[in-house]
Amino acid sequence: MGHGMLELAETLLSWSCGTIVVIWISIGTLARSVRVERIAHNTMTVLCFLTAVGLVVFDRLGGEFWDSEPMANFLAFILVVMAVSYTHLTLPTICSV
Repeated sequence: MGHGMLELAETLLSWSCGTIVVIWISIGTLARSVRVERIAHNTMTVLCFLTAVGLVVFDRLGGEFWDSEPMANFLAFILVVMAVSYTHLTLPTICSV
């Protein structure tokens, strides 16, 4: 993969990470509506998994995320943990209310 494509991939992955953080920070506000909260949780979970896969592929193609070689895999791990914890811990609690 060319250098320009790796830069584009890094930019898209950075935006995706930023979007996840914004949704995560906004969950409290979005919780005023159960429907909107579920949409936010589901969107964040899907984005976490997709971004994690993208980060692993990015790393395998030789990219350095934020100029750090291990950063892509570390963030991928954190995103999977976030997605799994929301899927298995938070959503059942919300659905039981």
